[in-house]
Amino acid sequence: MKESTVTGNDSVQSEGHESPFTWLVPVVYDLGAPALFSPLGGWDTLREQALDTFEVRAGEHVLELGCGTGGITEKLIKRGACVTAIDRSEPMLKRARRRAPSATIIRADIRSLQCERRFDRVLLAFVLHHLDAETRMHALRFARRVLAPEGTIGIVDWVKPTGDIRRRCLQIYLTLLEPPCAKDWTDEGFESHLRRAELTILKDRSFARGFVRLVVAGRDTVRADSAERTPGAASHLLAS
Repeated sequence: MKESTVTGNDSVQSEGHESPFTWLVPVVYDLGAPALFSPLGGWDTLREQALDTFEVRAGEHVLELGCGTGGITEKLIKRGACVTAIDRSEPMLKRARRRAPSATIIRADIRSLQCERRFDRVLLAFVLHHLDAETRMHALRFARRVLAPEGTIGIVDWVKPTGDIRRRCLQIYLTLLEPPCAKDWTDEGFESHLRRAELTILKDRSFARGFVRLVVAGRDTVRADSAERTPGAASHLLAS
């Protein structure tokens, strides 16, 4: 692993009792995701379309929060980006390291991350729906805090599609295969989370027949400037 200015508490390894089948999780993920998205246009196509929309350029520094098995990490490297990828699962990261050996791969819990540098892009792909409400906001505020002045955040995640049948299909999937907080994410939506994190939407696109949404966001400079002119705003901004 390369030296990095991003650090975090690596105590996640000792949290609770790990199942002897933990090693199966990345295998199931890498087999299940393509199968799930096959009728929705394809898993690989979705990731390529998302990165095209995010417009990552060669030489840019990208922070990927929740990199999983490194499928997107590998694609970012191929596009010439300098990638720092974070995940809390060691079995997932073993695959990520093999796929993207030139990336800086760090095992850490998103709640304990500390960062001394700024990034041109921060990417959260199918991450926020896995987090409870408090951790979700922490992740978005952390992403905002580490952005370079003109940097952007890319969020790819589930969204309620149009049509009763499609919504019912998503509800069944989330209930059976995703954590309970996933429903909270889709119920509340992108806009509410971004507004509370003082982020503004710059680009918005749907994929996978309306089941997936990509939002490219930047700092909400109007609200931030207004807050700076308000007594007590300094502590508020530091807390964000």
